[in-house]
Amino acid sequence: MEEKQPSFIRKISRIISDFFNPLISLVIFFIYMSIKNYAVKDSLLYFVPILLMIILPIIIWLVWNVKTGRYTNMDVSDRRQRKSLYFFIAGCVISYLIFNYFENGYVDFVMLFIFILLLTMQISNYFIKSSMHTAFNIFVAALFFCDG
Repeated sequence: MEEKQPSFIRKISRIISDFFNPLISLVIFFIYMSIKNYAVKDSLLYFVPILLMIILPIIIWLVWNVKTGRYTNMDVSDRRQRKSLYFFIAGCVISYLIFNYFENGYVDFVMLFIFILLLTMQISNYFIKSSMHTAFNIFVAALFFCDG
């Protein structure tokens, strides 16, 4: 039997979904903030901990769980599967907040509000399937708007 190829619309929607993945949106914002507000060295000191403590661990967690079959896809579309993802992300964000506080002496309010958004999404996930893509992209859009 011949395998049916995805339609053009599905391919485009997949590209859009991947591009507007919350991780990619947040990475774009943090790179923008690093370049705009800091010199090169300070920019690296700001972005590298976020990369190493939040972004890379989440990507590794997602890939590992998809490969082992615990998640059906990288978007974690099944809300029952999202429970462990929320806990993992929360752990990453809390570890970064603690690190940043002791290293730099202040609370990173962007990360604190990401944590609050994550908690809100986790609670709502028990009742409805909340769109992580929509929530985080609206948050990132608000960050860009407030910064501009």
